[in-house]
Amino acid sequence: FAVAACEPAKKDDGDKISSIAIEPASAALTVGEELNYDDFEITVTYEGKKAPEKVKLTAAMISEDDKLSLSEIGTHSLTVNCMGGTTTLQVTVNPLAMDVTVENAAAVYTGEPVLPSVKGAPKDAKIEYTVYSGTSAVEANKVDEAVDAGEYFVQIKISAKNYATVEKTATISIEKAQFDVSELIWSNTGYLYTGTEIQLAATCEGMPEGISLNNFTAKDNQAVKATEKGYYEATANFTGSNKNYTLTSLRKFMERYAEQTGTPYVLHTSDLKEEDGIVYLPLYMAPLL
Repeated sequence: FAVAACEPAKKDDGDKISSIAIEPASAALTVGEELNYDDFEITVTYEGKKAPEKVKLTAAMISEDDKLSLSEIGTHSLTVNCMGGTTTLQVTVNPLAMDVTVENAAAVYTGEPVLPSVKGAPKDAKIEYTVYSGTSAVEANKVDEAVDAGEYFVQIKISAKNYATVEKTATISIEKAQFDVSELIWSNTGYLYTGTEIQLAATCEGMPEGISLNNFTAKDNQAVKATEKGYYEATANFTGSNKNYTLTSLRKFMERYAEQTGTPYVLHTSDLKEEDGIVYLPLYMAPLL
């Protein structure tokens, strides 16, 4: 074969172009990568006796618009102009790969949403979270955010321009917070002696939502009512529950006010039990206090 420059055929050649072919006819690039023109060879054949000619592909054979299309992900058909004829080069531009890692999240309840940690995503990446309560992706358990104490399963979709979309999964574990009962603000714990019987009517502020002061009972069967000057001891009984707090810190209250308090009682919806010095009473037993 003869090797020639890719210029338009002269009219006096007497041989018309039969076909123009490029080899290879397709290529694959990663976005941002440039086409290596030296990798391609064009073969021009004629209808007459003139021998086929082979030329190397050059940037000048492809329009600026076609070259610009290589900046976008996808398959592009580039028109190659050579010796007055054309052929097509198929170029597939593949996305970049993300080197992304995802870490499970573990936290103590604060009232704020918790999300897994995503590292390595491009600066302009879009990260979408689909959160489910529980340990798997059950549509009925889909929630807007992971806020309350409990276990969560998260599907994560990370996308960015010129990158392949990445899908990952992670878990979130939120522990109950310890509510410090010793920090409750008490009122009406002191009274002026009048010589008449006084009924304890103390109140407190600062309890978590869903938990309230139910009543008072006397320590060691002492009366909750006072008829003489002095210090009296009473047990505060709370009712209700809050899924985001634990009563573990009730022990701190018991230690701090050991001389003023008796057996701590908590009313709940389960069976009677004693745990860590705290008596848990079923709601139906509240009248027995």
